[in-house]
Amino acid sequence: MSYSFQIEGDPSASFHMNSSEMSMMREFMREVGAVAASQVRSFEEPATAKGAAAMAKFQSNGGQLVTADECAIIASRLAENRAIISELASFFDDSPAPAALRSWVQAWVDFNQAAAKRGGYRVS
Repeated sequence: MSYSFQIEGDPSASFHMNSSEMSMMREFMREVGAVAASQVRSFEEPATAKGAAAMAKFQSNGGQLVTADECAIIASRLAENRAIISELASFFDDSPAPAALRSWVQAWVDFNQAAAKRGGYRVS
């Protein structure tokens, strides 16, 4: 299964992840408090941001809307908590090398920043 993220109203602005990548990114977002999840988190801080997107929006590719405000939270929490992401990545067998990981996470941050200015995106 793969995931496609399409910025509202702009068919040329998209981001793609395979199932393995999405699994990692869901955990990264959960651990930094960028999405709201019912699971217990591994780290105590940071707390889940008020207004964070529900984790369920990233657990299927059924066209869920991630709002502009939720995109802004994702971008800021990931950017502010890079050390947690680097530490957490070590638990994944298929995690990219450190430089590739930083680049991939930064691309996701950039995509979410752009989507925050343009109405959010759909997960399909």
